[in-house]
Amino acid sequence: MKDVVRCAHCSSAALKPPFGFVGQSALYCTERAGKVDIDDGCTFGASGEPRVAADGCNIQLGDDAAKYGWMGRL
Repeated sequence: MKDVVRCAHCSSAALKPPFGFVGQSALYCTERAGKVDIDDGCTFGASGEPRVAADGCNIQLGDDAAKYGWMGRL
């Protein structure tokens, strides 16, 4: 039987850095979609270090930003 690899020591874990000053980082499993705790684990995980998750910001560009750029008309 395989040993359980804890999420904090698994190569399938991704660490999502916080946004802003008061945000908290979160650990996500890339094998089982969803947030996990540090002491969670599984038998199909491989030993390693969690990598940083890439999560783009959802922004909306208005007409002025699309036409004139971020600075707008000066």
